[in-house]
Amino acid sequence: MRPRLLMLVAVALLFASSVFCQEKRFNNSLEFVPQDAAFYFATMNHEKLWSQFSESAALKALQDSPVNKKLRSAYRKRSRGFDQLGENPFRYYLEGYANTIDSIPGKAVMAYVQRIFKNELMIYADENWVDLQEAFVNINREFVDLFAELELDDTEEIQEALELLLMENLGDLECPTLLFGALLDDPADFTSLIDVAESFVKEFMSEIDEEVGGISDYYRSESQPGHRYIALVAKGSDIPWGAFEEVMEDDENTYLLMRIIQELLNDKGVAVCLSVKNNVLSFSIGPSLDHVTKLGDSPKLIDHAAMKPIKDALEAGKILHQVHYINQRLTEVALESTLDGVSGIPLILLTALEEAADDLISEQEWDELVTDLDRDVEELREDLRRYYGQAGASVGYIAAATEGLEGFYFNDAPNPVLDSSNPMALAQNVGANPILFTLAREKADRFQYQALRKWTGRVLEYTDRMAPYFFEDEVEYDQFSVFMGILRPALKKIDEITAKKFAPNVFGREAGFVVGVSEAKQSWSPAMLASHQPLSIPIPAMISQVGDETAVKESVVEYQVAVMELIKRLNAQSDPDGLFEQITLQEFARKEVNGGESFTWTLPDESYLDSSLAPHVSIANGVMVIGIHAASEQRLLATGTTSLFGPAADTKPAMAIGFFDNRLAVNLLEQWADYGFEQWANLDGGIQLSSNGATQDLTMNEQDIRESTKRLMDLFRCFHGVSSRRYEEDGKQINHFLLKFSDLESPDSP
Repeated sequence: MRPRLLMLVAVALLFASSVFCQEKRFNNSLEFVPQDAAFYFATMNHEKLWSQFSESAALKALQDSPVNKKLRSAYRKRSRGFDQLGENPFRYYLEGYANTIDSIPGKAVMAYVQRIFKNELMIYADENWVDLQEAFVNINREFVDLFAELELDDTEEIQEALELLLMENLGDLECPTLLFGALLDDPADFTSLIDVAESFVKEFMSEIDEEVGGISDYYRSESQPGHRYIALVAKGSDIPWGAFEEVMEDDENTYLLMRIIQELLNDKGVAVCLSVKNNVLSFSIGPSLDHVTKLGDSPKLIDHAAMKPIKDALEAGKILHQVHYINQRLTEVALESTLDGVSGIPLILLTALEEAADDLISEQEWDELVTDLDRDVEELREDLRRYYGQAGASVGYIAAATEGLEGFYFNDAPNPVLDSSNPMALAQNVGANPILFTLAREKADRFQYQALRKWTGRVLEYTDRMAPYFFEDEVEYDQFSVFMGILRPALKKIDEITAKKFAPNVFGREAGFVVGVSEAKQSWSPAMLASHQPLSIPIPAMISQVGDETAVKESVVEYQVAVMELIKRLNAQSDPDGLFEQITLQEFARKEVNGGESFTWTLPDESYLDSSLAPHVSIANGVMVIGIHAASEQRLLATGTTSLFGPAADTKPAMAIGFFDNRLAVNLLEQWADYGFEQWANLDGGIQLSSNGATQDLTMNEQDIRESTKRLMDLFRCFHGVSSRRYEEDGKQINHFLLKFSDLESPDSP
């Protein structure tokens, strides 16, 4: 940093400290975010959270590991550029990064960065932001409606249509207020940073004035007790657009963007501001400077009725690390945007059809297809709306807890699909040591299957209508027609079985996904070298409650018959000149398990998997399990003791629960890491890493690598996992979750 700037900073610090020492300080951003905020997000108490990690025994053990010591030693030698790593692809990045933060300006900047991230970072936007998002949703809808009328190869026509839509939807909007902020311990230091920034901004504006003129007329700078800011404030009609046109006219895209911004701003105001007020550093954009100059004066978001859970948490003395709020109107716009995602289906299909069909499709066929697609897309939107339900305001927080971090997220709208009337019974079936599971209970409504059935049929209808235009010759189309002629009866039969026997006894009940741990074996494939120590693998499975077990078993048998008939018909076309290769599928083997029955399909030898790995469906005790390892997954058919912690272990009513055991996952990872070391040791040279640079400082032997890997795994084990429970209370959805941590020094450390 140049001496002139250092002197400027010193003088500014002396002045700023006298200005800010007596001013009000905000304890958190909730004390100044206005009540009309559309959304708000903040992370806070970073230093407390970081210190728990940086001062942990697990991290210290990793830092003292042999590999880390050698890396740190090599890093600190010479230019800090990892010269010892030779032509390592990261060398140049690391060297540049190291030299930057070690320079005088780099150290000065890093000091400010650390203070910005120390306490709290936040962002909020006002209702004008919702208006903007709503306008973009309307633009998307209207553009999709216009699409069928546009010439796809006429770029100019498309640009004109898009520009018109932008003007119509955005022209009357006010500039949204969007503010990024940080709470500071030492605001006086940051006023000096604004002073320095001001000198650079003025220099930059003088250069711009020479090109286009007038920019400095909109510059504002203010220094009042407790408030220092620099800003650009203007009205669209005041900006010298003509001068910009001369600079940008050679770039069509940039020129078009500039014209759109010109029309949007019109006579409306816009202000961009860098500010320190009280102890808040902020960068913002808005229609004026009111959101900065009146920071903390308006009614506060924390006093909004929806923020009661946050207020209660603060009054209870909880240390918050994250808070968010999204008002109902913004969630409604977000829902509409999600639903509008299906509006792009006609655009995608018609674009592909236009390219493939060329002149083959008649105008009448095209118009009928467009009409039908528009009708079906609207119907699909309504089905999705029924699935998602109504939108509601969302608020939540994450706070420090004895076991780690605990969070509560609240949504004002009830869940239209999931049922929270009873405890989650299948939580007793997930096994003693699950790595991961998610369970949910559907409401007794067959809408989801009915919708799936309907839309599968519609997709097949459009496939028949559009397929002829996507094949280059009649032979290919005839082959496709043969395939569809075989597939369609099979799908119809499967649908009949599902509607009559499977769906009534499976849908509308508890169901989920579970990943457990298998028994240990020395090899899991004929192609795998045997391990000295037996290895376990993660085993995924789907689990569901069932009603009439007999009906579900009958449906499995009938599915098999339908699939075998499909394979038989496909194989009939598998002669040398036919469509398909020969398909082989053995019929399932049936056996009794846990008072029920299991259906297992043996995989062919070409799968190169252990013979115990085979797809199966097992049904017993009102539970169905679909998996790939029957021996391990039969335990899911019966209740038993579990090792759950946190909200997932709560026996209160819930619509869904989730669980992830990170320690168990790390144990599996460590087993396979040891197997990797075992195979590495059998290679020429054994286990070692040698430097290809000028010294041997980075040469690491087997003991170095194994010990360092063990310490890394120990650090990973400090994160126990995640546990969550989702339930409904007083018409609101509540998601309660826990991220569990502990250090190596704690009693239950590994």
